[in-house]
Amino acid sequence: MEHPDTIHAMANLGATYRGLEKYIKAERLERQVLDASSGIFGVEHLDTIRAMANLAATYHNLERYTEAEQLMIQVLDARNRILGAEHPDTINAMGNLAVTYYNLGRYTEAEKLENQAHELKGRVFGAELPDTITTMANLQETQEMQVLDADSIVPGEDPHSTQVFLDDPVQAVLPDITIHSKKKGMYFGNCCLHPL
Repeated sequence: MEHPDTIHAMANLGATYRGLEKYIKAERLERQVLDASSGIFGVEHLDTIRAMANLAATYHNLERYTEAEQLMIQVLDARNRILGAEHPDTINAMGNLAVTYYNLGRYTEAEKLENQAHELKGRVFGAELPDTITTMANLQETQEMQVLDADSIVPGEDPHSTQVFLDDPVQAVLPDITIHSKKKGMYFGNCCLHPL
């Protein structure tokens, strides 16, 4: 299992499991890949960082957002240091962490990252790129949730006991991109190890 080709094959199988929504199998493999990558390549190697992003994506799919957040913070920090703030992988890591903050109900933190990601995508890739438009849609939805969250709090009541119910799930369709309310913003771009 120490050969780089074996690690890449395991990472690709893990990504396939995730694509098939077999998240428990994906998690097992992705943990092994992360451990092996860390040991063989080192923690600062791009394959190790990508393995960490893959596992974070699986945690996100399993709705284990706190675990996903911890890994995504590490991924964003490493990519920012190694690749720079304007690299596509860094921008994607920023967007992924924003989506996780959104799912944790931490809308202010999500909005801050979404603003940064939208600005960077617009500057680096252009305002008309579908991914830039998706980031803007995520930002608008986060801002709306902040308003709904603030409006749902009744003075004198425990804010943690108040719930907001939305009507039918929202679905937006962009060229080659579909955003469903449950998987909104789930763009884990460029996360998987590439086949050799």
